[in-house]
Amino acid sequence: MPKKKEEKLTRGHYIFIGILAAIVIGIGVGVYAYIQNPPETSKFGAVGSTHIHSIMLIMADGKQVIDFSQDDYQLKSPYIHFEYKNGYKVHMHATNVNLGYLFKTLGMEFNSNCLKLNDDMSYCNNGNKTLKFYVNGERNYEYDKYVFKDLDKLLISYGDEDEMQINRELEVLDGIFNEYITKP
Repeated sequence: MPKKKEEKLTRGHYIFIGILAAIVIGIGVGVYAYIQNPPETSKFGAVGSTHIHSIMLIMADGKQVIDFSQDDYQLKSPYIHFEYKNGYKVHMHATNVNLGYLFKTLGMEFNSNCLKLNDDMSYCNNGNKTLKFYVNGERNYEYDKYVFKDLDKLLISYGDEDEMQINRELEVLDGIFNEYITKP
């Protein structure tokens, strides 16, 4: 019987094994990090899994405070966005996308304590002035966690309004809804 040739590991073999080990460890660390802190979009359905619309109005002290029809606020995410220069109609193209994510895509923040539109415009609970959120005329406490349904009417209101003032804002929202829900 012929003798088997003894193979020695060369320096090249050690380098290859080291590189392979580094790749395996890197993948493991990446998977572990992903499991511990998955991206927010991992909870969303695929783009195209839904196509629904909502109308949103933001008021502070009885006045509209931002115009989302500007280019800076259009088509910022494939999941949820404003488009067609319409600053009221929110388009959702994936399931489970919450309102907080819409604001994040615009570089803004929205939660039960504060609405931060940009560096100069923040509306945070402060004494008598509070942030309120309404869905279809009813107070809603989900704020940034809210996942809207087709044809929802969303009002974000800040100030010290009484019920009559809130009702006026809801009437403005109804008018916008009637005007814009049939447009793209």
